[in-house]
Amino acid sequence: MGNNQSLQVGSQAIAGFIGGLLAALFIEFPLIVCAACGLIGGVLLFMLRPAENLEQ
Repeated sequence: MGNNQSLQVGSQAIAGFIGGLLAALFIEFPLIVCAACGLIGGVLLFMLRPAENLEQ
């Protein structure tokens, strides 16, 4: 496997493992965590965009 594909397989395995652990704690918890990560990512993208794109 190439490096990129190896990283992709590893990240998918880790995501499944962590999702399973979260679901064992509380069945709706993975969905809540996913929504929180999406919101945090959106806020970071909005806050860290280059200054020249602010006027568009």
